Amino acid sequence: MVAEPLTESGATALSQGFKALSDPARLRLLSLIAARAGDEVCVCELTDTFTQSGPTISHHLKVLRDAGLVTSERRASWVYYRIVPSALAALSQVLEAGYVVLPLGRDLENNRLYIWPYFAEVPLDKLTPAQEVELLRLVPPAAAKAMKEKGRYTHWRVTIGADGSWHTFRKED
Repeated sequence: MVAEPLTESGATALSQGFKALSDPARLRLLSLIAARAGDEVCVCELTDTFTQSGPTISHHLKVLRDAGLVTSERRASWVYYRIVPSALAALSQVLEAGYVVLPLGRDLENNRLYIWPYFAEVPLDKLTPAQEVELLRLVPPAAAKAMKEKGRYTHWRVTIGADGSWHTFRKED
């Protein structure tokens, strides 16, 4: 995930980004803004796309802005939003670690959970060498050692359903 250990502020920024995206309206807003390929989009174009009220959309945009995923600029009575590419790149690095698919209920075709990082379901003492390398890409060596000593993971875990619904975003500790 990272070339060097995350700082506390870096971990906070990533967690705020994932938390912001855990709401379907915010995820859709970010998608609409990102679809402009680096160009900006007026809030007036965004609010017309949703059935939610203007103040609700403004709140969601503020959460995205506070998480550092978008920037905004006021011009006269309108606000224009633009994606922060580096923030999206940091979030995508986390997801590039790979995921595991677990069944959720009896309908295995339509009810699956995708969990990042993929080895989060493997006990620490059962990690393969490749999984240990992946763990060290995600957390500093001292944190990996502390986790092994405790016998449990102490990191963020994302669980998303096959339909795109977020089931969990939590810190395992």
